[in-house]
Amino acid sequence: MISIPPPERPAASEPRWREKLLAAAEMLEAVPRGQLDLRALLLLQMLLVPVSNPHRGQFRQGHGSIRLDGSRHRELPIAADSRGATELALCDLESAIRSGRALLEPVATANDAVFELNAAHPFADGNGRVARAIGNWILLRAGYELVLDPRLYCRERVRCYYHSLAAREAGDANSWRVFFAGLVASCYRQPIGRAGFAT
Repeated sequence: MISIPPPERPAASEPRWREKLLAAAEMLEAVPRGQLDLRALLLLQMLLVPVSNPHRGQFRQGHGSIRLDGSRHRELPIAADSRGATELALCDLESAIRSGRALLEPVATANDAVFELNAAHPFADGNGRVARAIGNWILLRAGYELVLDPRLYCRERVRCYYHSLAAREAGDANSWRVFFAGLVASCYRQPIGRAGFAT
């Protein structure tokens, strides 16, 4: 049984963004292996999206698009395809965890998971938060320490963020890889003896 942890008051020294990401990681760690599914992802979205958000606890219905600088940047997959792609991304992640790849190559595993969930875009709102929370969990499990807010990192580089995601979707993995490596280098402290992507 998966449940959302009750909201707690943040410690005086603990910023709200950090508390939320750590609570999300605890929730994901409590999901029994093999049961990381759409229901678990929806509960994660509910944890991360404010109660006042009208899209909290809802998968996206129908068509949609992402707008950047006032124009259509990307057409989203239809809802059924989106859910299928999300399930496939979660299966890939479960496989990486089961095989040990998530611990041996945490940055590459997090990179893939964050991209795949962003590309699937299953929610009406909170897709980036959910994808980054999954990536955060993968990195924390491998001994990385969260030091800066990954959401802020992406917001400060929003054009680069969206363009690198689009480039990977078009078959050029390098710009997304570079963007994600920068996010990890800026927002995490690496465990001793570990260096970025496995070669």
